[in-house]
Amino acid sequence: MFTRGTIEYTLSLQEDLSMDQTVHPFLSAAYDSKSPFHISMGMTIPAVDTLPNLKIGQVEDSVEGFEVKGVVGSGGMGIVELAYQHALQRDVAIKRPHDIEENSKQSKALLREGVINGQLEHPNLVPVYALGRTEDGRPALVMKKISGICWRDMIQDEHHPAWDKVQGDRIDWHVGVMLQLSNAMSFAHSRGFLHRDIKPENVMLGDFGEVYLLDWGVGQKLQKDGTYNIEHFAGTLGFAAPEMLGGELTVCTDIYLLGATLHEALTGELLHNGGHLTSVLLQIKQSNDHNYDSHIPTTLADICNKATHKEPSERFQSANEFREALEDHLRRRNAIALVETANERLETFIKGAKKDITTLPLEERFALNSVATECRFALQEALKIWPDMQAAHTSLQECTRWMAHIELELGNSSSAELLLAELDVVPEDFADRLQVLKDELEESAKAQEKLALLERNLDSSLGSERRGQLMILPAIIILGIATLHGWWTNGFVVRTSSSAFVRALVTVTICCLIVPFFRNVLLLTSISRRMLGFFFTACFSVLFNRLLGLYIDISVEATYTIDLLMICICFTLASIALEPLLIGAAICYALGLIAATIWPSYAYVMFLTSVTVSGLWVYFIWNQISENLGLTKPSSPSSRSTR
Repeated sequence: MFTRGTIEYTLSLQEDLSMDQTVHPFLSAAYDSKSPFHISMGMTIPAVDTLPNLKIGQVEDSVEGFEVKGVVGSGGMGIVELAYQHALQRDVAIKRPHDIEENSKQSKALLREGVINGQLEHPNLVPVYALGRTEDGRPALVMKKISGICWRDMIQDEHHPAWDKVQGDRIDWHVGVMLQLSNAMSFAHSRGFLHRDIKPENVMLGDFGEVYLLDWGVGQKLQKDGTYNIEHFAGTLGFAAPEMLGGELTVCTDIYLLGATLHEALTGELLHNGGHLTSVLLQIKQSNDHNYDSHIPTTLADICNKATHKEPSERFQSANEFREALEDHLRRRNAIALVETANERLETFIKGAKKDITTLPLEERFALNSVATECRFALQEALKIWPDMQAAHTSLQECTRWMAHIELELGNSSSAELLLAELDVVPEDFADRLQVLKDELEESAKAQEKLALLERNLDSSLGSERRGQLMILPAIIILGIATLHGWWTNGFVVRTSSSAFVRALVTVTICCLIVPFFRNVLLLTSISRRMLGFFFTACFSVLFNRLLGLYIDISVEATYTIDLLMICICFTLASIALEPLLIGAAICYALGLIAATIWPSYAYVMFLTSVTVSGLWVYFIWNQISENLGLTKPSSPSSRSTR
């Protein structure tokens, strides 16, 4: 409840007291004009008659004193004049009370302001040059002359000319001013002083961005324990904290005033503005949270409500904490802007995602994916700036969920699984759809693997180059055996069936021994194995024909002619079943068969010639011309490495 002294003092005021008017405390108690120093509300204040004399007036020809040039401003507690200090050749501001009585309330307030300001030197506080008295006995406070405008004038007039110099968002600019005020109060608190009357009207904005906190007339020196118990109200009702009506003041009292000042900067209205004095006092005591308009950033609204909490323990506990909260807002405002932009894109994305994605044209899919990517990126950047931002997290979860939905619709299980892993809670139907899709893809992968294996087995290009090289080996072997046998028997041409059989047997045996050394190529694919089967079919057919010639009365020439026929048939079937280019070899044997039929005595020569030419055909034509013309697939790197 309000203290008795507070109520008596407040009700002694006029009912039409303005809520933005500073109320000064009783200063007459414990003030003895006969003492050179007086203890006033815990502070030692000098008596006016002990102050040094200041020469103030028209002293144009003197280097002493101050030459008054005019009145800068006038208020209820005194007048501020512009003067020129001849000794230092500079302009100064001189503040004097209206009342010429030494012990007037105005004089005492000016003395208190001078004593407090004199102990506080900070860029955001007006420097005090001197405290003295004039010839008429009034105290005078000489301060730095500052040029600028009152902050409240800009707050109340959105068309004020000073706004032309402000670039960017006006709310951010107000926050910038509050940051400097917070710095000033942090310094003052470190020196043990409260201001008790922080408000936009007491803030001067310089021409070059300076911010000055003025009017320490109701300032207070704190006790050693950081508190001060008041008996009477002092300050401005429109900004007052509950404890200012009667209770214990701490630095949290000034925090309340900073919050109330920010409130007026954001809304243009006083925090306590009930019209009737009694209702204002009730507002101060209750200090309920304020509901701010939507154009006020949520973070700033929270800062205001926390700073102006009814309980001091629930407020920011220092001016530094208050400043840090404002700095966090400035950092987070980018996150807020990113979320707002992302939410617009998210709405567009969800509308598109609800359509049947499988029927959309490819261009629309790309456009939808682009919107989702932009939305997701913006939200992730917002969370980097503000990791605990719930709005960004919620929107990111929603965006990710719909992206996973699209991937499931398109059958992209890997992408869907990665997206679902980012969700806090995976919808049950999404998990079921993903499992079904993975099962289907697994079956499809097995089928594809079988098809790939089948295609590989039927790919004649695999190992084709090495097969071509191997196909010429039989010709070399046969020619080599014929040469050795001819040299051994002193006759190149075979005259007996037994000789023909021996040559065939040796040739087949050597081929069988060679195969294991080239099994990686010859057994590489199904078509390679089939070709090897046709080759040995031809070899054993010839061997059987030679064996048959030993027991049947058939000439050697006829035996070789039949050999040409059987080999021609084998290559013809191979060209039909396996590789069309093998028809060239079949043609070679067919020509040899025709020549052997016409000239039987040359059957053996035709046999050797057909073997040699067909081998060269396979080697040069199959492996070189076929690849250059693209008639068969070129050998892959993997197949070449296998060879």
